[in-house]
Amino acid sequence: MFLSINSFAQPGFIKVYNSDEYGQNLFNGLIYDQYKNNNILTAGITLSEGRIAIRFTRFDTLGNMYNNKVIRDSTAHLSAFEDRSNLYKTNNGNYIMAGMHAAYKFIYTILLDSELNFLSLNKYYPKQNNILYPCSLIEVDDGFLMLGENQYILDTFYSPKDSTILLTNRIILKLDKNGKELWRKEDTTKYAQVDIYKIKKDDDIYVICGSRFSFLKNYFYSTLYAIDENGNKQWSMEKTFYFDNMRAIGGIYDFIHNPDGSWICTTRITTEFHEEEFSWTEQLAIFKMDKDFNLIWFKKLPEKSIGFPIALTDLIRTKDGNYLASGYVAFRAIHYKFDAAGDEIWSRLDRAYPDNNYAKTLLSKTIELPSGNIMSCGYANGDKNKKGNFGMLMKLTADGCMDIADCPNWVSLEEVASESLEISVFPNPTHEYATFTKISEVLQKNVDIKIYDVMGKHIQDLQISEFEKSYQWDVLNLPNGVYFCQMYLDGELFAVEKLIKQ
Repeated sequence: MFLSINSFAQPGFIKVYNSDEYGQNLFNGLIYDQYKNNNILTAGITLSEGRIAIRFTRFDTLGNMYNNKVIRDSTAHLSAFEDRSNLYKTNNGNYIMAGMHAAYKFIYTILLDSELNFLSLNKYYPKQNNILYPCSLIEVDDGFLMLGENQYILDTFYSPKDSTILLTNRIILKLDKNGKELWRKEDTTKYAQVDIYKIKKDDDIYVICGSRFSFLKNYFYSTLYAIDENGNKQWSMEKTFYFDNMRAIGGIYDFIHNPDGSWICTTRITTEFHEEEFSWTEQLAIFKMDKDFNLIWFKKLPEKSIGFPIALTDLIRTKDGNYLASGYVAFRAIHYKFDAAGDEIWSRLDRAYPDNNYAKTLLSKTIELPSGNIMSCGYANGDKNKKGNFGMLMKLTADGCMDIADCPNWVSLEEVASESLEISVFPNPTHEYATFTKISEVLQKNVDIKIYDVMGKHIQDLQISEFEKSYQWDVLNLPNGVYFCQMYLDGELFAVEKLIKQ
């Protein structure tokens, strides 16, 4: 059990999970699971018993860790892309994650049931001496489509000296519901380097975004590529975008296809070449196309980077009809919210260790909680006392606030404890019963209470209805010990109380 009780004195947080017990870890998948006690689930790379393995961890929405599962392979190191989310919840309530061998010998999927019990580990091997990269995964009616990149070496290209050119093609694997490979299809385009970022369902087809660089034409294309569930091409879009005489070199990292047929996309552009450093100044950008892929608008984000990683790895449409892009720039986490015209609503850059200018804080996945708050995952380093990379969660309000200084109109729960969301638990310690009482008339809504023991086992669900002020819970038959009571309002956790049964 990794639960820690927080007093929620801030509207948001950055939490780095670097305890000795937890060890080094990267979070590169994030799911909000309303059917599993409104918790979130992360998955990512970890070190366990001398092997690179995959750890699945459950948190509440306050960032308290209370359950985790490590999957190791006895013969291989299991790894994953550090900035691409490949964790998904299936229609039957299970979980599936895609990754690759640490030395790129195979790609794999891990299947767990809803309680994080191991179901299967399936491996998919490349042909000959090629290398496979898993890029994205999506569920279809009869299984899964797994998108990847097939990398190979071209023996000769322009001349014999160019014998180490690495080329990549798009590859599609069809898996059954248990993760067993049924078939694979490979794009046979020659002399190209293909990058794949996402696949998303779009009505009855599936759209893949990414890029393609042609060595023959020396052109960089942003791409959208649509397939059916059998991997058959439906249509494709390839364009070289120039904005203010600057070329979009990032392809399309992510996209949203709007009901009117238009497309909102994220990318990056080059702005200036630095000969001494042999590097470019790069800048993040967003753009909109109409249904025929004609450019409507293009907006550069103000942040720039020279020689450091830069990407907008995720794009979501928020409940208020706007858009939120997230990722990283020069080792800082970035969130950028904008409207349908591409105009900024709010943005922020964050480091988990703000006093260390060389510390990394990278985001791989962002979700919107039912309340409209934002949760992101990734990893961070820079702790002066602990070397290595560690999993990280970041929470923001819908307005992009993290602390009181950011949110002058926000009032902490502690400051209004007698007037707002406080729930009292009495008597505590107790022997026969515990009464949960709404302190404020403001709470004229259902309050859901979920009880866990110190091992993270779910004990019972309670509710104070909107028409009641209190609920008396009979604990006489419970074993003596410590219990944690999670309080939810409108589906989101707002408090945790510790109850002692004697």
